[in-house]
Amino acid sequence: MKTKLLSAIILLSGVAILFNACKKSESAKPATTTATTKQTAGAQIALNLYHSLTGQFGGINVYNGISTPSVPNSTSTVKVNSTNYACGFYINNGISYNTNIGDTIKSSTTGGLSFYYVCNNGSAIGYTAQDTLTTVGTAPGYSFIDGLSQNYKVTGLNPNNSLVTVDGLIQATIVLDRGTKGGKSLTYNSFTLSGLQVHLDQTPPDITSGTAVFVATGLSGTTAYALYGTLTFLGNHMAKVDYYDSIYYVNLLTGKISATI
Repeated sequence: MKTKLLSAIILLSGVAILFNACKKSESAKPATTTATTKQTAGAQIALNLYHSLTGQFGGINVYNGISTPSVPNSTSTVKVNSTNYACGFYINNGISYNTNIGDTIKSSTTGGLSFYYVCNNGSAIGYTAQDTLTTVGTAPGYSFIDGLSQNYKVTGLNPNNSLVTVDGLIQATIVLDRGTKGGKSLTYNSFTLSGLQVHLDQTPPDITSGTAVFVATGLSGTTAYALYGTLTFLGNHMAKVDYYDSIYYVNLLTGKISATI
């Protein structure tokens, strides 16, 4: 299993920071949730999960299938229980690297990951993975603290592992500080994954079924918001966003969202 780490811009230790910030902002008021708000947020919520699953936020990339982990710029590597970490434990708590995008965006990322590979007759047929990454950086006009935490299980459903199922939990937090003029914003997303079926033999791979119950909360200036619902994966790179009182459909490749497919 390979990790895609070099372009990460995310971090944090999650919900504690978000709620502490909300408590300190005594003037925070709830946002008025409209259909336009839900439609805009629905696209971002679906894309946040998709990008988390596919390593675009710097963590484990489910689309790489069931294979050996590869982590650049690590300060330590520990393998346990096996001389071949395609079967057994693989632990790396020394992930540390800097990223510069041009001369304007600079960040520093630290964290760790662990895998436990399940094997049958010496061949990996699935794994349980945990990773936590923390990134602090600056960009023109703002600074950011971002975080990603993933804990899930991937299981092969056919002999060559081209079809896998994913279950587990993903949490992501983003804090932006635009200074005295722009203020601060905080966003927390939590996804509980159940039965996501991923077809790795397609280009790009396609999530054809399964659900993700989500919580999306945040604070923008003095406005607090909270959205809850379920993402249902439909295949053909489409997902349904169900807020329980309204439904939207998102193209996971383009981010386009509408009230109908």
